[in-house]
Amino acid sequence: MSRKNRSLPEIQSGSIADIAFLLLIFFMVCTTFQREKSIPMVLPPPYDGPAGKVNENRVLSLIINGDNQVMIEGQAIDTSLETTITQHLRKMVSAKTKPYINIKLHESSDYEHYIYVLAKVKASINNLKRFYALQKFDKSYNQLNKEQYSALSTMLAITITESQYTI
Repeated sequence: MSRKNRSLPEIQSGSIADIAFLLLIFFMVCTTFQREKSIPMVLPPPYDGPAGKVNENRVLSLIINGDNQVMIEGQAIDTSLETTITQHLRKMVSAKTKPYINIKLHESSDYEHYIYVLAKVKASINNLKRFYALQKFDKSYNQLNKEQYSALSTMLAITITESQYTI
């Protein structure tokens, strides 16, 4: 036989697309995607003006040091973090000041501890809202109407800030 008469072998391309599609489905079914942990927060609009001074009586300072220990106002915590924060905030609100909570993080502290402290701060604010709703309106927090809710929100306007902690 001469070389001219032989036909070139052909590769069937129809089955390649089927195999690729089946592999794609296999990896999509077998792979689990890890969801990122996030905290929904409403951020204020950016402020370009000069930095303002805040009276130290209005600031509650929470420090997470490099060993992931939480301190309030530079003091180690003996009791529950949530109750301690709630007590400090209650004193500040009863003094008619609008408190700032400053969370200071050390650069080697864990993200999990930051999330834990932030959750305890939010739980303390919710405890405070429930306490003042009962004290001021004789209702639970969930039973307040719009006017009462807005009055309580202006009374408990608590700002959470964060900064890096350096020794």
